[in-house]
Amino acid sequence: MHSMLAGRAATQGGPATEPASTPAHHTTTSNGVHRLAVDLFNYEAGGLSSDGRYDFDRLVEAFHPGRVPHVILLNEAKYWHRRGCTPLYQATNALSAALGRPYAALLGTSAMASAILYDPTVLTPESWNEIEFADKRQLGRFVMRGSGTRFAIIVDQWSPVDGDARLARARQLAPYGDSQLPVLLAGDLNCTADGQLLPQRDWTAVPEHRRAYKGRQDVDGTWGPDTRALGLLIGGWDERTDRRETGRVWHALPDLAYAGGAPAELAYRATTNEQINTGGELVNDWMLINDVWLRAGGLAGGSYQVHIPPGRTPAECPSDHRRISADLLL
Repeated sequence: MHSMLAGRAATQGGPATEPASTPAHHTTTSNGVHRLAVDLFNYEAGGLSSDGRYDFDRLVEAFHPGRVPHVILLNEAKYWHRRGCTPLYQATNALSAALGRPYAALLGTSAMASAILYDPTVLTPESWNEIEFADKRQLGRFVMRGSGTRFAIIVDQWSPVDGDARLARARQLAPYGDSQLPVLLAGDLNCTADGQLLPQRDWTAVPEHRRAYKGRQDVDGTWGPDTRALGLLIGGWDERTDRRETGRVWHALPDLAYAGGAPAELAYRATTNEQINTGGELVNDWMLINDVWLRAGGLAGGSYQVHIPPGRTPAECPSDHRRISADLLL
């Protein structure tokens, strides 16, 4: 479905030999490295309004202008399975028409599912969403046409109110970090990570009954972000080196972007829009790659971006979350 990657392997997210650009349908470079353009977007309630109608015009609005990703990862596909998956196909067809790429779709099984849209002229799916096994839910395996390169994507949405549930999910997915298959974990993980470079929330402004949703109380009574789940995967922050701790087998794209030279205010830009969360915004939406993907190429230099919509009020924005885009080398 999505087109293949172009560019040269970059170390720790450093610059590739070819700059990021709007991807063509063929992404294989002369040296056999592929450049895969991936976008992540939490579309609020899947476009479902209170009157029961779906609005996919705002979904299309979020993906303009310019960029045509090979893979689109969507959260909050609310009730898209109903009526023979009619909402799923309406969304897929709307994006295909607007972006000029013939997307196909894979949908999860819950009422608030996640979905993968991909270009079948570039990728062939091998498996999807083995619901019998918790660690394989929302996991799709793909093969790149032509090269036969295999990789996996886990598109997930973690609990917005329960840090213990997020930590349990992180434990389920942690073993994919040292898998020999390249794996991308992406989605609205509803939590942030350690590090003062990331947006910080004023927890005193958060209503007391909501603080425990995404925060933790210290022994001295003060509140801070609950970073346990992401900390398990990507580690804490080393204040001495001003970098993420080394030795972990999952790697967050914002960290790779920062290590590759992106300014902190861009690499760690909040992924929710203004006036959404009391006390300030956080980085809640993440893309992580495992060790083998990083060694194969990682993040193309200059390609990670959190897109700020033109509107400033919630009513003017396509969703409460911002679209994230990145080019991955493999």
